[in-house]
Amino acid sequence: MNIKKFGKVRKAALKYWLNSTKRKRVGLDDSINSTYECRWQNANKVGFHVSLYCSFGTFCTNITDLLTDERFDKINPYKTEVDNQIIFRFYGRLFLVVSEILTDFEDIFNQIKENKNTNARDSLSIPSGVYTFDNFIGFTNNIFKHKLKSIHVVNHHADIFFDDLNEYEYDKNLRVVDIINFKHLKNETTIDIIKIPTLISIIDQILFCYNIIDKEFKNKNTKYLKFLESYISENH
Repeated sequence: MNIKKFGKVRKAALKYWLNSTKRKRVGLDDSINSTYECRWQNANKVGFHVSLYCSFGTFCTNITDLLTDERFDKINPYKTEVDNQIIFRFYGRLFLVVSEILTDFEDIFNQIKENKNTNARDSLSIPSGVYTFDNFIGFTNNIFKHKLKSIHVVNHHADIFFDDLNEYEYDKNLRVVDIINFKHLKNETTIDIIKIPTLISIIDQILFCYNIIDKEFKNKNTKYLKFLESYISENH
């Protein structure tokens, strides 16, 4: 089995994230002058500073902070259980940050959509994606967030497999949890494997949400303009 060291995966994801969002890393911070957030700020028609744009863009720097962390680059996550858990925790931190970003996208969409019957999570899901927006939130809630009645009940030292790090084979009779199939957790007493999706797929979900919200903002409908009123300051 050909196993990648984590550093190669991290560096590829960092490059993809920065290039796709037009962020630039400056020391320990991001310059977001060319990002969606700054373009929204510069194009807004309300005539005042919109706090949402800059605050949201700054929060998303958490992703860059995680992806620039070089401490785990030489780890082979399958060498020991400790190494396996170290990389699992890295993904856990990323999932928690991304779930907050996606929830903000969902809340924004719900407030500015023109058709009240439009489902935000369906609209924010990549049509041909590996998983849906709802899959991501559900997986995060069960594996990394609200764990007391989910993963903590069944995780008797389950093996963690990472889609980023190798092609793997396992006995089909083993009990597996992944980002699409996790709802059976409540029916299990133990699980054997937790599968973690790729960093690129996670970034793709964020990028797709950016694109959808960008299109909604460009429509500048009445609901959008009303939505902005909560975030403007005449004194900035």
